[in-house]
Amino acid sequence: MWIFDGEEWTEEGGSTTAKSEEQRPRWEELMPELQVVEIVPVTVPVPRIVPLPTP
Repeated sequence: MWIFDGEEWTEEGGSTTAKSEEQRPRWEELMPELQVVEIVPVTVPVPRIVPLPTP
């Protein structure tokens, strides 16, 4: 049976030795996540005033 440890697949009962090569984190892992906040402006409806005809 194969087991996935999050980085690589190993066969059950396979080697359990630690990785000899130290992997540096990728630059994406060091950057903070981008958070987007959408601000929707609140608009007040303007009443439409129809001018009355003048006599």
